[in-house]
Amino acid sequence: MKRRNITLSFIFLINIIFGQNPMTNSDFYEAYPESEIISYSKDAYDLDSRICNYLISDVSIENKMAVIDAFNTESEMDAGKFFLEFLKSKYNFLNISEIKSNEDKLVLAYLLMTSNLEISKSLIEKIDNIYSDRLSFNVLKFFINSMENIETDKCEIWSDFQKLDNTTFKINDFSKKAMYLIAKKVDLLKDFCSKEKLTVTKTNRHFIRQKITNNTFDLNYENGVYSINLEINNSIKLDFIFDSGASIVLIPEDVFRVLLRMKTIEKKHMLGTKKFSIADGSIMEKPVFMLESLKIGNIEVNNVEASVGELNSDLLLGQSFQKKFKVLKIDNNNNKLIIEQ
Repeated sequence: MKRRNITLSFIFLINIIFGQNPMTNSDFYEAYPESEIISYSKDAYDLDSRICNYLISDVSIENKMAVIDAFNTESEMDAGKFFLEFLKSKYNFLNISEIKSNEDKLVLAYLLMTSNLEISKSLIEKIDNIYSDRLSFNVLKFFINSMENIETDKCEIWSDFQKLDNTTFKINDFSKKAMYLIAKKVDLLKDFCSKEKLTVTKTNRHFIRQKITNNTFDLNYENGVYSINLEINNSIKLDFIFDSGASIVLIPEDVFRVLLRMKTIEKKHMLGTKKFSIADGSIMEKPVFMLESLKIGNIEVNNVEASVGELNSDLLLGQSFQKKFKVLKIDNNNNKLIIEQ
């Protein structure tokens, strides 16, 4: 049973499995009108008969997918089983192989994606020749295939989405805004790709980085270190210390908790844990997550990897931010930060 209003604890968040598929929580339903069934599905505790009856109705495939996306969470593992029992009762059959409606198979495949991937893939394969010319079907097939590869090759998933996004389908029955929302989540995987693997199909709509040239910012200099004010996830502004020795951005635990309470960091942003070397040569394991946005003046940087630091420690602007730019340098004579891109 699902409880959307329960606040996730800090301990629960930092123990999220690294293999979590970001596409299962892409919220692409937000691209569709806030209809009564969408609102109902978002608040539903279980996949009840009202939602099931909508999913077997004559509405379009993409609208059915949107309703499932509004209902589904990573923890909702019984939805596929419930829908299968609903179909058995309504159409009076015993085995999954007796499902006659291809759209029912499609819906069931989506609902089983996080609980029984083997059956989900089997259902998709059976109807591939029927729906292969539809964008909506290929988006769903991409979701399901990505579940199998998420722990082994995130770069492959990222590049597969480029190909999907650039393919022209005979039936383009999927909202462009929905594709954009999905693309934002898939783009979180881009940083796992090597530079060599990034020479993939060029996508024109979703992955063009902002072009920035000759930006200069004032730096604060105190006690031998430089700092600058940045806005985190379009919510709070804080001073970060430049630290070229830090591999990723460091956010202290107290600030991380604030971001959690403001809901600018959620379960979907957590990336598991990583081991880091500290000054005394010892190794520490820390939780790692993705910041959706860091703003410095007129420049916004997206999808910045960060780790959770000690309580009340300094915010450090590490290499996961600095390497986003072609040139980032400090003018020591004038206490200026110069960014060129």
